[in-house]
Amino acid sequence: MALDLKKEFGTDRDAEEEGKRIDLGDGTWIVVRRFSSKACRRVRERLERPYGKLAKIPEKVMEDILTRQIAEGVIVDWGGIEEGGEPLDYSVDTAVRVLGSYSDLREQIFSLSVSMETFKAEDDAKAAKKSKPRSAGT
Repeated sequence: MALDLKKEFGTDRDAEEEGKRIDLGDGTWIVVRRFSSKACRRVRERLERPYGKLAKIPEKVMEDILTRQIAEGVIVDWGGIEEGGEPLDYSVDTAVRVLGSYSDLREQIFSLSVSMETFKAEDDAKAAKKSKPRSAGT
């Protein structure tokens, strides 16, 4: 049986660039872009620009850049997230603080953003069924 490249490797390019909502359960969700998206790359380029003349960017600075890149370039929005029982609305500054405080969360979001499975294109038949308008009475 031949390898069907579209089926195996096809991804939703719009979702990669604009973001895809991932339900995490219990009413919690996050919208993420692909780490390789144009928006995410532009954020990284902007953040690294001040260090362009350095032979090597210090490790702590690189970690801060990655955190900011995820907060600003990968995360589009979130909902149902709390900290100590207090709801947290998404903002870049809030995301930077939260990702800096909870490195496992940062790693989980990074993993979602680089995973092909997160952005896998829907099967054409499933996508057509989802988008098919329902007739009155059904």
